[in-house]
Amino acid sequence: MKKILIVIGCLLLVIVGYYSYKYYNYNSSVIRIKYDKEKICDYKPHLYYEEEGRKVYSYCIDKIEIKDNDKFIDLKDYFNNHTLEDFDKLFKGGVSFDDGGTTIYRDGGTRKYLKGNTTVIICRKLNGNNDIYIGNKDMDYKHNFCTEDNSTTTYRFKVLEISKYNKDQYNEEGTSVIYSNSYKVLLENDYGKKETVILNNIRVVPVKNRRYDFEFIIPKELENIDLYNDINSLFKKAYIVEIRDVEDNYVPIKVLSKLNNTNKIVIKNNDKEIGTIKDIKDINKVLDIISSSSKIGNVFNCDGTNIELNFYYTNGDIIDKVKVWINNERILPMSLEENRCSYYTVPKGKDNLKKIIEDNSDLKFYVIYDETKTCATALEKIYEDDKYEYLFNCIKSDSVFIKFLASDKKITLKEALNNKEIEIDRIMKDYPDLLIKKEK
Repeated sequence: MKKILIVIGCLLLVIVGYYSYKYYNYNSSVIRIKYDKEKICDYKPHLYYEEEGRKVYSYCIDKIEIKDNDKFIDLKDYFNNHTLEDFDKLFKGGVSFDDGGTTIYRDGGTRKYLKGNTTVIICRKLNGNNDIYIGNKDMDYKHNFCTEDNSTTTYRFKVLEISKYNKDQYNEEGTSVIYSNSYKVLLENDYGKKETVILNNIRVVPVKNRRYDFEFIIPKELENIDLYNDINSLFKKAYIVEIRDVEDNYVPIKVLSKLNNTNKIVIKNNDKEIGTIKDIKDINKVLDIISSSSKIGNVFNCDGTNIELNFYYTNGDIIDKVKVWINNERILPMSLEENRCSYYTVPKGKDNLKKIIEDNSDLKFYVIYDETKTCATALEKIYEDDKYEYLFNCIKSDSVFIKFLASDKKITLKEALNNKEIEIDRIMKDYPDLLIKKEK
């Protein structure tokens, strides 16, 4: 017994020590940033500081602060007494305080660091560029970063049609070119001009009937061309840096792109696994429902829900979890932390999410309505099994209805029980005061 207590004590010390270390490291971050979440980001790097040709850029943030002598000061004030080399040394060693590591790009040694709420990208390009980019925790490495000219141009389009593109492609010299993740897309710009283009090597896949900002690096050969009208040249010769949602009332494109890799969906009810969606047709129906769901009005809500869909990659790693409010047809991907108390409404006319869940689990979505106004005082049996009879406390079997939410079917509870459309144990669990259970 004494040995067991010693082992338990040691384990507790290790656990406390680990989390104390994590807490200390997180709160001892050497850098932090400030920005207004309500302020619109222009998605462009802005020069924050320059020293002997080496530049520091801010990205979608207002202020950068560095810890100096245990006090946070503005980065510009920090450089009054320090050099960019001193700044580099703050990140040497490749250890990030809250994610355990860094991302290293194979372009000469460019590194991305995550420190608290701040992302720092220190360029080490083969062309000699060693600029620094600083943004919030969601900033990714972009192809216009770490370049002599990081300027870009953005064009807005609505996606009218989109489909996978598998045909052979050739460059202007007629040489065969191999691309990954190619899509044929019919686009429409804000002036009503439509054009079908091929998108190659894209990481995030746009969704039909939604509008996006396409950010491009424009080559010199296109500088004097009217790209609002020559959409084909834009997509053939310019380089796509990023595709971004225009309207934030839809589930973000980055979330959808990850969910598109789903191999299976595990259905949970009150944290208990109750079924699995494996059929690719049903998975695609669920993904289509999520991509079409949108925020309607000021839809903030923190009420609870018992249903959760867990999305998995082929290798078994989890992609995301989606909360489901069945009665109101609402969903919320759990990865959207800042929107934890909002939800997205499933549009009418889409595949029925409740029906898909019912077909792939033992769950039944229903509601019971007691429309009785007056009833004769007498026990009324409406159902029986081998051991028990189930009775109303008065004569009202014709006015107590069950509505199945997946099919919108409404019948009397008596009929549903006797036709085996719902289990009596489920009714007794969900509505314990509705029926009297009497042993035969």
